[in-house]
Amino acid sequence: MRIEAAKRALEEGRTVADAARRVGYGDPVAFRKVFARLTGLTPADYRGRYGPRRLVRA
Repeated sequence: MRIEAAKRALEEGRTVADAARRVGYGDPVAFRKVFARLTGLTPADYRGRYGPRRLVRA
């Protein structure tokens, strides 16, 4: 449940550290390890893939 909540926070564009704190992880390294083990992506990679898209202007 905590990782699912963290995924939603990352999808909203929260930082990895903020997402970790919001779901109760005091140690960002432990959070990254658990997140990567359960999702197959690091939190930063997940946010890059599923987070808010920024408009690119040419």
